[in-house]
Amino acid sequence: MGEILVPPRQNAPGATEAEAAEFLDFLIGQSPADRQILYREGTARLNREAQSRFGKPFAQLSSADADTILAPLREPWTYQGPSDPFARFLQAAKSDILQATLNSRQWAAAGSGRRGAAGLNTYWYPIE
Repeated sequence: MGEILVPPRQNAPGATEAEAAEFLDFLIGQSPADRQILYREGTARLNREAQSRFGKPFAQLSSADADTILAPLREPWTYQGPSDPFARFLQAAKSDILQATLNSRQWAAAGSGRRGAAGLNTYWYPIE
């Protein structure tokens, strides 16, 4: 999903290159129970939708096929947020993937964004 939502651009790593999935794995593992449930149920539904529509897991879908499942992300933003739990998961995942990418060591090393003194050396290191 990160590859689709935050693809690489010229001189800037995407979510895959920035290892956003690895960071999110750590983050969600340390998050409160309600956030873990949102992700657990959301990823399960993502794969169920992919299996029922295309006969394969979400990770194996083409971008065009995945786009149909990610359609709730195209809904207009509201202050209350979506009422559908799957749409809430997709919005949370999109936000988290983008934030993990932009705050990664790879993004900082590529010089992809301007960082003032407040942002100096504020990237994450994976825990080994």
